[in-house]
Amino acid sequence: MQPHMNLQSGPTSVLLASSLGDSRWLTATGVRIYWIVILCVTLVYGALSCFLAERLRLRRLAQRERLPFDELYRQFLGDLRMTPEQVKQIWDEIGETLNVDPTLLRPTDRLGVELACKSFPLIDLTEALEFKINRELKAIPKREWPRSIATLRDCIIALGKARRLLTDGA
Repeated sequence: MQPHMNLQSGPTSVLLASSLGDSRWLTATGVRIYWIVILCVTLVYGALSCFLAERLRLRRLAQRERLPFDELYRQFLGDLRMTPEQVKQIWDEIGETLNVDPTLLRPTDRLGVELACKSFPLIDLTEALEFKINRELKAIPKREWPRSIATLRDCIIALGKARRLLTDGA
């Protein structure tokens, strides 16, 4: 009767140790590959989501009737304390920043609603515009900042005010 088995050093013990080492290596490699695959899938999904969100937004806006700037200014923006040329410059910059034909935009478009893509709520398609506005507002005192910017009209007012204060102060 043997109380316990004694592994001797020899070919069997080397084979056993070698197979255990390979098993750990395969497990570690498998875990690495698993996370690499998860990371790649996530990156592809994120890139595809941004692309699709932009396409959906552009398709939705393209269904609108084009509104020339003169008509747009008369209907929505004539009450601003800015010249039509100043408003036109800002309006064109907004369209360029959003990558949208300005004749498809309306001053009543809300950044988080009409210009957002509800199918992809984690993707912010107006981030470039918000960055532009924040960059220009940093040049003026905080007390002059608007309380909130929710629509494109608010964007025009904020950018116009920032530019007016900068030129008056210069």
